[in-house]
Amino acid sequence: MQKLRSASTSLWVANTRSREPSCPRKSSTRCPMARSPSSWVRTRPSYLPALDPEVQQDYSNALFVGNPCDFSLHGVRILSYHGKSIDDFVAGLRSVTYSAPELAMRSMLERRHLAPSWGGKTPLSPEPEDRMVISTVPDIFVTGHVHGHYAGNYKGTTMVHSSTWQDQTDYQRMLGFQPKPCILTIVNLHTHATASIPFA
Repeated sequence: MQKLRSASTSLWVANTRSREPSCPRKSSTRCPMARSPSSWVRTRPSYLPALDPEVQQDYSNALFVGNPCDFSLHGVRILSYHGKSIDDFVAGLRSVTYSAPELAMRSMLERRHLAPSWGGKTPLSPEPEDRMVISTVPDIFVTGHVHGHYAGNYKGTTMVHSSTWQDQTDYQRMLGFQPKPCILTIVNLHTHATASIPFA
């Protein structure tokens, strides 16, 4: 996992989406943005690296990180992962569904691994270090991928499955999945209380 140390400032962690113009190119100097690639971005499929420097130069006041990324913000340990392996959890565990992605997140924390199965839909790379191992349980665990929304706590870890700004796709309609778009989750780093703000 990519390690990241933050400065003494707030940080907005955003998942980079394919529709680059809709992503903010500028953010407040009081709240800089960290950008993590998703499965829509044209990078290698496993262990997504930070976006190329030629893309990075178009965004001011943003920090580009890989996926997954384990970092500390004001002493709070945060694990950010796009969540591609949720597909494998849905296929392999009866209790996990696309409508309840938090159950996959719980399974990841219980197994201390972001993608514990090999040969499924999650592209993995056989490298000397397994970057999907959760070596230290995070204070906050953030995923996305299936366009749902969840904010809650599991055994002391605040879990956020971030929403999307995209409505139901044809593929999701075919699967019978209704996303929960346009919900912003804010986490208080001192209390870990969450607030979800709907924009639609």
